[in-house]
Amino acid sequence: MKLAQRIGEIASVYSLETQDVVELLREATSESIELRKGEDIGAYYKNNNIVFIVKENINPLLRLDYTSGNEAARIIDITKNRNLYKNILVKFQQKLEECSARTSLIKILELKKHGSGICKGEIVRLTRNGFFVKTAYGSAFCRNNQQVLKEAEIGLYKHEKVLDFYIKDASISEGKLRINVSRTAEELTNFIIQENFSTEAVLFNVKRKCGVYVRIYHDARITPSDEMTKKLRYLFGGENIIYRAVL
Repeated sequence: MKLAQRIGEIASVYSLETQDVVELLREATSESIELRKGEDIGAYYKNNNIVFIVKENINPLLRLDYTSGNEAARIIDITKNRNLYKNILVKFQQKLEECSARTSLIKILELKKHGSGICKGEIVRLTRNGFFVKTAYGSAFCRNNQQVLKEAEIGLYKHEKVLDFYIKDASISEGKLRINVSRTAEELTNFIIQENFSTEAVLFNVKRKCGVYVRIYHDARITPSDEMTKKLRYLFGGENIIYRAVL
């Protein structure tokens, strides 16, 4: 496998840009070797490999040179020293996770501030306290008290099931991104209604008693169809759909 392809795969897994991945590897290498005063590390591609160059007074804006090696004080082959190579990989992995966590957190905060706060998630593991969900932002957890009891009773929360979730909160702890999601949040109810209700209708309010009913207050000029009612009832796990026309 070519290096550029491998770098691209790593970038995809961690939702990063390829240049960010190379920079993190450069940083991990720089922190793992002994540098003299005034030295720093630059990197460039050569024969499908990344060559790290130890330079004096390197311009930080030109650290990554894809075209040529230029004159260097020292060239390091990190693969020849197993301990060094191992240390670099450990640091590199840590930096990837930390950078990915920061990037995902920023995206989540933007989604909650300027968007719906809703994401799709695939249930990947069930526990006594809830279940883990794979999302586009990373692994999330849905606690028991954030689940709809009726949905759990009818077996909706099963392995590989894909559902919409509201992101309640997200934070970074010990370098790891922690995401908590909900199926009971009012925001999720509003999102589902807005996505599936008649586009011509004006919605005034939505009230939900999880597992029992969803009450929709809408413009009296619109009559909800039976087909839409069936769809909403399915999306809400069989809950009763109640309409209230507002003049």
